Amino acid sequence: TRSIPPMREAGRVLELTSAIFDDGAFLGGVEKMVTFRPKLKKTDGDAYIKELVHQIKASKETLKMMLTKKDQLVDACHHVEEQLIGEMEGAVMQAENAAFSAANASASLAASAQAQSAANSQVATAEEMRALNDEKERLCRQNEQIQENLRKIEEAETELQRATDRLEDDRAKIREEEHHKVKSALAKREADVESRIAAAEKAEAEAARAMDRLGSERRGAADAEAACAAAEAICDTLRAELATMKAELSAANFAKESDASAFEAQRAEAEATTNELRAGVNALEAAAQAAAAKIEDLNAEAARAAEAAAEELELAMKDAVADKNDALEMLEQSLMEEKSRYEEEIEANWHEVVKSRLEESEAKHKQELSERDATHLTALRDAREHAAKAAAESAATLAAVKERAAAIEAQLSSESASSARETARLIETAEKAHEVTKQQAAETLKRVEAAAASELAAARAAHVAESEKLHVEIAHAKENAAAAAAAAEKLDALNASTAAALATAATERANAIATLQATHAQEMNV
Repeated sequence: TRSIPPMREAGRVLELTSAIFDDGAFLGGVEKMVTFRPKLKKTDGDAYIKELVHQIKASKETLKMMLTKKDQLVDACHHVEEQLIGEMEGAVMQAENAAFSAANASASLAASAQAQSAANSQVATAEEMRALNDEKERLCRQNEQIQENLRKIEEAETELQRATDRLEDDRAKIREEEHHKVKSALAKREADVESRIAAAEKAEAEAARAMDRLGSERRGAADAEAACAAAEAICDTLRAELATMKAELSAANFAKESDASAFEAQRAEAEATTNELRAGVNALEAAAQAAAAKIEDLNAEAARAAEAAAEELELAMKDAVADKNDALEMLEQSLMEEKSRYEEEIEANWHEVVKSRLEESEAKHKQELSERDATHLTALRDAREHAAKAAAESAATLAAVKERAAAIEAQLSSESASSARETARLIETAEKAHEVTKQQAAETLKRVEAAAASELAAARAAHVAESEKLHVEIAHAKENAAAAAAAAEKLDALNASTAAALATAATERANAIATLQATHAQEMNV
């Protein structure tokens, strides 16, 4: 007998999932989160940062909505599971009642069938034993199938954990490589900025040296001007002496008349002195002219040096300002990139925290489902033991009834023909009652099979539709972002866990139906 998969319950879970997650605002937020691309550039400054902060806040709100909807789905599945457990317990109780009623009916039929032969009793006993052996083999195969499914689920979970670990390792390596690349690029840019700053400082020092040279040249021009002033002072002194000599000459001319010889001597001496003074004046005038020419040359050279130094200083200042601006731009760009990277790291860390919380919640939910599955398996084993015990009691009762029927048959063999006719009438009545019971059991079995077939078809259609929907959602999530993929994986895991729980409940339901069928088969054999 094959186990019946979840049918109506799976449809209820799908309806709950659609009702909870088919929210326009939520789906729009998820789509914006996975398809977000900054409209502004990093050069926009605060506007770019504000856009990123706004998107981060919107993503936080979307993830909060996702967690809320996940909790709603878990609560709804828990409610469905409780209803399913209640229905299963009701079905088990109905099966036990049906088995008890069937046992009572079997006892009544056995009591009324006192005239059956020992050969028919032996044939019925052999058929019952074969039916019991077949049921035991079926239960063993079903148990082996359940164990195999559990083993496959554990292997799948182990493989998923290994894949998750590998993914985490790859992410850690990628983050480390990116961090190393960023550090290398930042160090290179810092070295470039430092070299540019050093070049600017060197240009400033060169400009300072040029200014010093200009100051030295200006001091040389000042010294030349002082020498020229001293020469002019000497010329003034010589002119004063010349005036004095002219006055003395006039006095000598005045005294010429009195002392001609003395005057001639003095005149000769005065002329010699005058010639010497004229020669000195000429020499001083030549020196003054040379000094003036030198001063003019020094002034021209100083002007040229000042112009060259000014041009050189201007170029150096322009280069220094350009280098400084470049260094500031590079530093600002580095700071912006560092800030962006820091924000990205904060966002990544926040996603990691959210992911870890989701994984913890998922692990907790899996543990709860495992505990519930263990409880269901325990209840199923108890139900099987109870059914086996009821079957053993039914077999013992049937054996006792058969023994009593054999004794009554031996007793009836010595009675009169009227008792035989009465016994035949009772047997006919019992056969008619057995036929009616058989027809009722067949109708019940047909109704159960028809309901199971319709539920199975509906479940298959719903499962196909849900599988297609989930495949589309997962493909869309994989194309867009890892966050939506994680949400799809969580939803798939949750649906798988719920489907496993529903499959277990459906298996128990199928076992109850099989027990009812076995009971009807026993009635038919009797």
